Amino acid sequence: MAARHLFGTTVTFGTSGFAAQITNVTPPTGTRPALETTHMTTAAGAEHTNASWRTYIPSDLGNWDPMRVTMHYDPDLTPPIDEPAETITIQYPPATGQSTGATMVFSGFMTSISAEVVMDNVATGDYELTVSGDVNLTQGS
Repeated sequence: MAARHLFGTTVTFGTSGFAAQITNVTPPTGTRPALETTHMTTAAGAEHTNASWRTYIPSDLGNWDPMRVTMHYDPDLTPPIDEPAETITIQYPPATGQSTGATMVFSGFMTSISAEVVMDNVATGDYELTVSGDVNLTQGS
């Protein structure tokens, strides 16, 4: 896998149409718990006759942790902090030789927004999106 420069990545809100000049995107991180199945007679491993090792199975329930976005803050934009879940799309630019870039699409909603207005710099802000359900990952082609 080659290094990628993802300048041109966009985040689109399907219903509210909220759009900001983004400078950093931290996509959702997926987690899936491991459920312990160890019991009092769990067999010892073949290479370790003096110890038994805990055993696990994957949970049927996973979770996508919230996504964070840094943007140029514009006080004239109305963020959808009080809106219901909507379709959110992260569109990545195509790699060399591709006509379309990869996408991440999910149902989600804004759970926080903050801004920093400083005297001698561009105003910036952050928002956080909570994913509801699964994330659809599509490779570029």
